[in-house]
Amino acid sequence: MSAADFPKEVPNIEGNRCFFCGTDNPTGLYMKFFSDAEKVFSSLIIPEYLSGWNNIAHGGIVSAILDEVMCWTVSHFHKKLVLTKSLKVDFIKPVMTGVEIRAEGKVHETVNKNEIVMKGFLYSGKNELLAQSTGRLAMFTIDQAKHLKFLDKNSLNEAEMMFNKGGD
Repeated sequence: MSAADFPKEVPNIEGNRCFFCGTDNPTGLYMKFFSDAEKVFSSLIIPEYLSGWNNIAHGGIVSAILDEVMCWTVSHFHKKLVLTKSLKVDFIKPVMTGVEIRAEGKVHETVNKNEIVMKGFLYSGKNELLAQSTGRLAMFTIDQAKHLKFLDKNSLNEAEMMFNKGGD
């Protein structure tokens, strides 16, 4: 693919209630994800009701946004379902509510066919690094997830359709 092919929107499951990416969660963040050849990213504004101190985003929300973008990156590039095994977050500068930020996920190291180490980054509108994360994620094929029964049949079917739509 050429640079003209990017960025492209990463397919999502319509109607899901995920707090971060769901289209049917009335209090959610409605994150949409896009990709280029090496990363997945999303722009968003953290609402004021998710603050910790005054207009600073709660650290748990910042951590979860980084986790979300890392998981989407694995799902997009590897077409696998993921569960986070560990997450380390470094808070570099305060992440403010009410202003646009950008979350990015990149593959750091593929440990084996079932495990991957990811990097996540949160940037301000001025491209300042606000927070970064390292996550170790377990990867599962659709068949493995069916066998382990950690998702219902409908969710597995929707994930499989989403992976097929992504067609890299």
